[in-house]
Order: sequence, then C-alpha cells, then structure tokens
Amino acid sequence: MYSELTTQNRSLLKRFSHRSRFQLALQLINAQPGETILDFGTGDGQLLTMLQETEPNCRIVGYEPVPQMFAELQTQLAQSPESASIAVCNHLDDCPTKVDKISCLEVLEHLTPDRQIHELRRLKERLTPQGRMIVSVPIEIGFASLLKNFSRVILRQTHGNTNLITIWRSWWGLPIARGDADYLPSHIGFFYPDLERVFRQVGLRVLKRRYSPMPALGKYINSQVFFVLDQSSNT
Repeated sequence: MYSELTTQNRSLLKRFSHRSRFQLALQLINAQPGETILDFGTGDGQLLTMLQETEPNCRIVGYEPVPQMFAELQTQLAQSPESASIAVCNHLDDCPTKVDKISCLEVLEHLTPDRQIHELRRLKERLTPQGRMIVSVPIEIGFASLLKNFSRVILRQTHGNTNLITIWRSWWGLPIARGDADYLPSHIGFFYPDLERVFRQVGLRVLKRRYSPMPALGKYINSQVFFVLDQSSNT
C-alpha cells in the first residue's frame, strides 16, 4: 500500500518527513467553510480525510488517474464511514469545473516538462479568479539529495536509476536523463528550480515557498519544497 512508502514507512525519518509535509500542506491550504478543494493525484486519499477532519464544511474532491491507486483510494475511503462526503474521480472531466483551492503533492516530479505544462494549464482553468494552488515536490539536488540517496541505499529503497554517477550528479545539480514516458517513477534527476519557469509559462505566480520538514533550514537539508500559487495578473 502507498502509505507503507510514506506515513507508515518502516524508516522513522521517512515517517517524520511525510507526516510533516501533510501537516504543512494543511496549513498552506487553510481550508475555509464553503470552499471547494481539489486534490490532484490524491493517491490513497490521506490528505482528503485530513482536510475533512480539519474543515468538515468544505466540498472535498480527490482526483487519481492511476487505476491501481484509484482502486486503493476507493478501498481506503470505504473503510472510513466518516469519509462518505468526500468525492473522488479518475477522470478530470468528472471533477468540479471551478474550485477555490487545488493541492498537488508529490506529483509533478513524475511528469516530463511538457506534461507538467499540460496538467498545470488544465488545473489553472479550474481555479476561481481568487483561487490558490498548493504544489509540493521533492528536493533532489544538493546536500539534501545526498542525504536522501544515502538513506535509500541503507533502507534498500533505491530508485531504478540510482548509482554512484547519478548520486554525484544530483549532489551538484547536474542534468540527468529521465526519459520521456508518461510517468517517470524515479525522483533521481528531478530539478525543482525548473518548475518556477514552468509556473511562469502557464501563468501561475509564486506567492510563497516553504520547506519541509524543518522550514528554518531552507532548501539545504529539507526533503520537500512547497509553492503557493495564484493566477498571474498579466495572463
């Protein structure tokens, strides 16, 4: 199950990291009564249930396009009767056409730049004029990447293209070929600063950057970066 790789990981450090990012996501989403919130790539739906517990008077919708994950999502929600009011869909056209907030956690690193642009444009079309988008992606460059890859080797949870060369290149932020598949399973070679150019290209403006799980340490040792976005006034 997906939770065994994240909040229920056998590694204490990984559990702490993933649980911290969910808490930060809740703070940045800041759900308010009456809002419609869409979680894009919701996985097993953990964020959906946390949002409902935080603000039960929201309309909460989860979108998960991967059939296997969507089946797991439905199973997880069925086991939690209090989640009956949460809506889920596996086709974006079945999701609400206008939403106040969109969350997209740990998704964009699995897409090529062209696909990132395509999906972000589709999401932007669904935002209300004053809407916000909260995006998180892993930090896979610099010292943070070295710590991550060391941990992956120790835990035997390495990604498919992990080797001494890719670890070295990640440490120095050097390009790593990632392929052009619809879904890129490995985080290795993902360069999160490139996303800011993608945001600008699709007309999204960065309002805030936050780092997790230890915000005060910035990008140098944290495992994730969050962006709070709105629609750029010049688009």
